[in-house]
Amino acid sequence: MKKELDTLFAPAKRKSPEEIQGEFKEVKGFFNTYFEEILNSIPNMALVVNKERQVVFLNQPILQMLGIRSIEEVMGSRPGEIFNCIHSKDYIHGCGTGRDCRYCGAVNAVIQSLKTNEMSTCECRITSNFEGNMVSFDLNITAQPFFLNKNVYVMVFLSDISDYKRRELLEMTFFHDLINILTVIKSLIEIFPLEGLNSTQTKYFKSLKKSFEVLVEEFLTQRDLINAENDKLIIDYKNHDSLEIMKSAIEIIKSKDISKDKVINLDKNSQS
Repeated sequence: MKKELDTLFAPAKRKSPEEIQGEFKEVKGFFNTYFEEILNSIPNMALVVNKERQVVFLNQPILQMLGIRSIEEVMGSRPGEIFNCIHSKDYIHGCGTGRDCRYCGAVNAVIQSLKTNEMSTCECRITSNFEGNMVSFDLNITAQPFFLNKNVYVMVFLSDISDYKRRELLEMTFFHDLINILTVIKSLIEIFPLEGLNSTQTKYFKSLKKSFEVLVEEFLTQRDLINAENDKLIIDYKNHDSLEIMKSAIEIIKSKDISKDKVINLDKNSQS
């Protein structure tokens, strides 16, 4: 019984160049000319790896993006190695076997798909070193296993989500900075002295205060909606007084033009 190679995360075992060449011919024969043309025509990067996570096929978009002249140049390499990932040489057995590889969405998507025989999707950031130039790739990884002549392979699609990630970061920064500013202004309004104000000024100041509280709440709500859409919302349950909510709503509506010449009262029998 052969001894398994040591690893810090994913299995380290690889197949020989001759075995990879055989798998390449097997996959290429399965794809045939038309399927290969279809795979090369899609805008997304796509590759096929064996169960050892070694590349046996690449489509044209990924070859062009990485400046690879032919599949043969990288055949048998692992995805992180063809991307020159800075962690692909952290451990002696290469891509997927280093300590930091356990956090990589690419290797996790492939491993999960092999484990469940189902499609698996993960996000991944690959930091690459191209002749001393550091480049980061934000990718969405989709791995789909398939069987061919009793061998298992994984079709891996890579979508560039760098624009989405950049926009997400800008939104987070925007809401963080703006909410901080609004919170400071809200605190100043809270401690603003009411002494010396006449009844009309006091009325309008209270209306201003309530409107500003609503403004802060609107931005917090928008931030929560974005976090919910991105599955990042942390639920925080709290008890609220329904009467206080109604009173607050009345105060806000009273300051609007729609309430002009109208009287808005809360039923005295209302209960929280």
